[in-house]
Amino acid sequence: MLKAKPNLESRIKTLKRDWAIVYDMLSGKDNNDFDRAIEKYAQTATDIVKEIDVEDVATANNLEEGNNYHECENDVSLDEMDV
Repeated sequence: MLKAKPNLESRIKTLKRDWAIVYDMLSGKDNNDFDRAIEKYAQTATDIVKEIDVEDVATANNLEEGNNYHECENDVSLDEMDV
């Protein structure tokens, strides 16, 4: 039991330091305006999903980009392939 005491004290000291950092971040001490977005800068999950859906529809409607998404050559005939 005596061998474990320095290890436990060191571990407690480390945990206190780590929790002090987290507490300072959440309580507002030296956080450089670590804050929630307000008013016009705030986005909800619904807004973000709508933006993603609009981008997906635009990509799907563009046949050239939609069909050749990975920029692969898709007009290769069997004559050009080594089979």
